[in-house]
Amino acid sequence: MTPVQYSAQQVLGKPNVLPSGGQNPNAWAPDRPKGKEFLKVGFANPIQIRQIAIAESHNPTAIYRVLAYDEAGNEYVINTLNPTSVPQRGRMLNMFMDTTPYKVVAVKIEFDGAALPDYFGIDAIGISDTNYPIIADIPKPLLLASGIVIEQLDKNVNSDYSELNPLLSPDGKTLYFSRSNHPENVGGINDKEDIWYSELDSTGHWKLARNLTQFNNESPNFINTISSVTPDGKSAIIVLGNKYLDNNKMQAGVSISSNLDGNWSKPVALNIKNDYNFSEKANYFLTNNRKTLVMSVEREDSYGDRDLYVSFMEPDSIWTEPLNLGDILNTAGEESAPFLASDDKTLYFSSNGFSGYGGMDIYVSRRLDDTWTSWSDPENLGSEINSPLQDLFFNIPSFSEYAYYSRGVTETNTDIYRVKLPSCATPIRGLL
Repeated sequence: MTPVQYSAQQVLGKPNVLPSGGQNPNAWAPDRPKGKEFLKVGFANPIQIRQIAIAESHNPTAIYRVLAYDEAGNEYVINTLNPTSVPQRGRMLNMFMDTTPYKVVAVKIEFDGAALPDYFGIDAIGISDTNYPIIADIPKPLLLASGIVIEQLDKNVNSDYSELNPLLSPDGKTLYFSRSNHPENVGGINDKEDIWYSELDSTGHWKLARNLTQFNNESPNFINTISSVTPDGKSAIIVLGNKYLDNNKMQAGVSISSNLDGNWSKPVALNIKNDYNFSEKANYFLTNNRKTLVMSVEREDSYGDRDLYVSFMEPDSIWTEPLNLGDILNTAGEESAPFLASDDKTLYFSSNGFSGYGGMDIYVSRRLDDTWTSWSDPENLGSEINSPLQDLFFNIPSFSEYAYYSRGVTETNTDIYRVKLPSCATPIRGLL
């Protein structure tokens, strides 16, 4: 666990766990359950208030007293409560009052967790000079405000097991994805991931998916990126998780294979400086020019669990040490499944570190300069695309009017969906 996870600094700023709620490292939690604690937060712009809002993100409510402080440091009791367990995942607690005759410079919350079954979490504390209730809202990107149609692919692709990271071949005729713990995986039901594929038939429907045995063994196997190397889209390269060794074994890393002659070549490992990852999971995305690699890994300078990083290919084909993309994108939670659009600026990724609808949600942000650490605030893609469960691996093939992604259907199972996007949100056609 990193120093920022569950720390008091997580209550600063707007909510990033509500409205979905639940235990989350992006909210403050006490060091131990059932004890007495307090939080005191200051405000840069003191105002006379009519409302205090407390974002109880997990296991409400341990709140015992709420106090306000004026600019002279005088203390005022705003409310006293009887702590008791409330059968809600999380909530925004709004306290209203007559306008205070003093400007509030700080608020203190006292807690008594004795009545609660476990830990509790506080996501944010806010004040307002109106009686209009403060809420945890999720604004949607304007491009996706209307016209969204999602479609679950049929049983030739989806199964009773999890399908992850759908990637369409450059000619649009083959869909690659990973399948978890399927009996026909190389390692059977204990095999966490194998690469599978489905081909488009003459009627435009997907055939029954098959195991791509060439790249699979009993270790987790997955494709991260697929892109065209010829104008007709018939030849492509794929970016594979893992380094493939001569003894049919694998180790952590990333490799590339191509099918220029119609057959997939032996994967060649990418050599990344100071390459390490504390997590057993990793995701990689190779950009169109094949000189920039965006990744989701956990390293010494990560803010939480896995963070988003970038590495660049040098003239000697060695890749630079991964650069953390910064705290606008990366949180005390987990960021994963990066996809950079063909403009090399629009980044889609999954995270549980911002306000969402539950589990991992899909977000979009735009790179603002060439430092790769300056980004627009991430925007949630909305409730039509995001579910209360896990939503991952959103990607938009440059030749398609659809985006593809994995969407949670149960707590333990994800299926492949596609989204028909509004014309203004689809990428420019053609090779760049």
